[in-house]
Amino acid sequence: MELCDVYHFGESCVPGVIINNILSCQEKKLFMLGHYNINDIIQYLIADSLEEIYDKQYFVFNSTVDKGYIRIQHSKYNFIFNHDYLVANGSITNYDKCAERFKLKINNFRTMMNNTKSVLLINFSEAPDIINIKAIEQYFKKHNKKFILLIFTNAETKPIISNSVYIVKIDRDLMFYWTLKADERRLLNQEIYEKFISTLKANNIIHSFPSINQVFPEAAPAATALTKCARPTCNYEIHINPANNGGNHCCRACKLKGTHGPACAHIKHT
Repeated sequence: MELCDVYHFGESCVPGVIINNILSCQEKKLFMLGHYNINDIIQYLIADSLEEIYDKQYFVFNSTVDKGYIRIQHSKYNFIFNHDYLVANGSITNYDKCAERFKLKINNFRTMMNNTKSVLLINFSEAPDIINIKAIEQYFKKHNKKFILLIFTNAETKPIISNSVYIVKIDRDLMFYWTLKADERRLLNQEIYEKFISTLKANNIIHSFPSINQVFPEAAPAATALTKCARPTCNYEIHINPANNGGNHCCRACKLKGTHGPACAHIKHT
């Protein structure tokens, strides 16, 4: 499968910002700069009234202030807009500007849905087991749209049986991303991107994203020169991150127990 585009598919604004920063992408799309639960997203898309996302009749003011923005909740779909609307004296002062921005995002989304190429959906979830995978698959099948959904999480989760949906296990916690120091944040970004690229490769998904070494030049040389895991009966590549590979293995669990732990990228040796 060959991919043409990347779309953020919830849950909070931080993951979307991380992916955009890694790929140096400035384009803003639907379901960014706010909290969009993936199950709410799919119900919104099924309703097929996309303009409702900026309909003021559904707005509920939240007392939380984030970097000068008062959070506004969408009462119909439970979306929370963190960084869109400015409020003064109980009124939105930049509504027209935000509405025009949402119109462009909606047009972008419809254009993506109507082209013939596949789309890569990125989700970061704290509770992947409650995601309605069946509803997502049915929506894209109805629209004859091929998709891949990558669900990044550091939570324990049940296996997902799907040809289009993959769990990507990360070790670090995203919850306090903005409090991390620069070097810690870069390590988190590197882990996300390593597993992003590894998952695409492991599932034979053709893409044009840069290699890990192009994005993170300081990454270990093994990232571009993988070799077979040292355990004779294992047919996976050595993990590109030395912290996860137990020396010369696909993961530490393979070295110690002959099994494959959550840190394993499951990349077949060729």
